[in-house]
Amino acid sequence: MVLQKMICGVVILYKPTSEHFSNIETYRSILDKLYVVDNTPIIDSARIDYIASLENTVLLSSGKNLGIGAALNLAIKQATQDGYEWLLTMDQDSCYSPEQAQKYFSSIDAIDDISVAVYAPHHRKIVTDGGDCRFVERDIVFTSGNILNLEIARQIGMFDEDLFIDSVDHEFCLRAKTKGYTILQSTNCYLNHEVGEGKMSGFFFRRKKMRWFHSPKRFYFMVRNALYIRKLYGDSFKSFFRTHSKELRKELIRSLKYSDNRWDYLHYGLRAWRDYRKGLFGNRVGL
Repeated sequence: MVLQKMICGVVILYKPTSEHFSNIETYRSILDKLYVVDNTPIIDSARIDYIASLENTVLLSSGKNLGIGAALNLAIKQATQDGYEWLLTMDQDSCYSPEQAQKYFSSIDAIDDISVAVYAPHHRKIVTDGGDCRFVERDIVFTSGNILNLEIARQIGMFDEDLFIDSVDHEFCLRAKTKGYTILQSTNCYLNHEVGEGKMSGFFFRRKKMRWFHSPKRFYFMVRNALYIRKLYGDSFKSFFRTHSKELRKELIRSLKYSDNRWDYLHYGLRAWRDYRKGLFGNRVGL
């Protein structure tokens, strides 16, 4: 596939497996260049050598967990220096099927709207059709699979590094919206994406079902950062925050009901609230 737009990409790694490197291969060849930020807090020479062997791939950081915001900003700065205007942002748990990659990137090529800050695929597998990707406006989209307008990112300010992880994408999108820019998401092109940890549950005659939830430390960031961005944007995006608060409550209920670390969720949830009240941000839990 040859793109009209010169698009580079960044993938953020954290203790990656061979499966995660297989995910990278589903989109690496489409890009003009791929930047890699390895947030694993241990230097792995074998992994560094492997990344160095990949064509058109540049390792920007390794051996330190910078967080999502700082990792994305590092890629934005390098991509800007290298002359790119669009940046694909990926995490290691995401991949494209060949058909979806073809549809998504071809459709992005056909759109020319300088007011669009972010293009995004759908983040769940959905029923698709044979046509081009269709886009609708959203308040927020998740980071993985997005194509970021680098000029707009420079104008409105880059990602908030104090959040470290979680809601980094939400805060950027809401800030872009308040400044008059558009967030578009496809309704018929999707990205394969895994969320959190899974556990099978079910008793006796009840059919077992996979329940998904995040780790206790990740829950800390979800709570703390949700409180923070609600303070910033709550009055302007009331509908979004009603839904967001409901999803956060569901996350807590699932975790307490199905996780083996129930007390840890309560501990980190309370700590998140305390740190928010004290204005303590960054990586406060040693992730």
